[in-house]
Amino acid sequence: MNAEPRPHSRTDDAGGCPAASTPNHDVRRGVSEARPLYLMSPRRCVVDIDGPALAVSRERRAIVRYPLARVSRIVCAASIEWRARAVRSCLERAIPIVILNAAGAPVGYVQPTVPVRSSLDRLLTEFLERTDWREQYDNWLRAERMRAVQSWISHRSAAGRPVDAPARREVIRRFVYEQRKQPASTRNSLYSAALMALSSAYVRKAGVAAIYTAIDGTELSLAVDVCRLLELALELELQGLGSQLDTTAREAIYILETYSEDLERRCAHILGRLFRRAQELLREWH
Repeated sequence: MNAEPRPHSRTDDAGGCPAASTPNHDVRRGVSEARPLYLMSPRRCVVDIDGPALAVSRERRAIVRYPLARVSRIVCAASIEWRARAVRSCLERAIPIVILNAAGAPVGYVQPTVPVRSSLDRLLTEFLERTDWREQYDNWLRAERMRAVQSWISHRSAAGRPVDAPARREVIRRFVYEQRKQPASTRNSLYSAALMALSSAYVRKAGVAAIYTAIDGTELSLAVDVCRLLELALELELQGLGSQLDTTAREAIYILETYSEDLERRCAHILGRLFRRAQELLREWH
């Protein structure tokens, strides 16, 4: 990734939820373009709907309103309580919600339905009818991890910071071939939650489901797999920052916003390559 720093996300200490944040307006973007919303207050807040906006309230604080037209996805802490109508309004506007537990780790997400399925959805449905789909899909995932590593190595070399051979072998072993049950970016769980929200939004935008059931009864968790590829890209980009990865929510949001545009492009490219690979495999099988 070669991202330039972007403006810090705003933290509204005077509002109903002191750590709820939306990014400051970036002059390169349209004024009304939707951005992520982080509701990270450690204190109890209630999210309701007020016309075209989310209304976040907290005891003895003024209500803070976030226009839904300006929200692309939401990450919320365990202290946030939702009214059902607020959740419904988010889903009606295709806004996914990722929920954290008391320790700050993501425990799940609320994903809008996909009203119109795409050609990628049709390809995946047919692909999952093959008995060898898992092997082929795992091969694709491994190739995507290798692509991310090779891109990082190339960018380092271009920046005059080449990766020596031992370090290259270790990075490839760790990120490409070592099978890990945990996501890449484990130093700050807010990264995982924010990238899960991004993945969920783009999976729906691509007209595909977050989860598919294959012919053998097992699942393809597409949104989770795309999220982990994004986590890998971010983890590689932040290599060498050390303790800076163990950071506050405000600082983590700044890092996420710095790389936001690159991560969004990467998400679209991942789904595009999956489309082409599924198409190639189905042509071979036919």
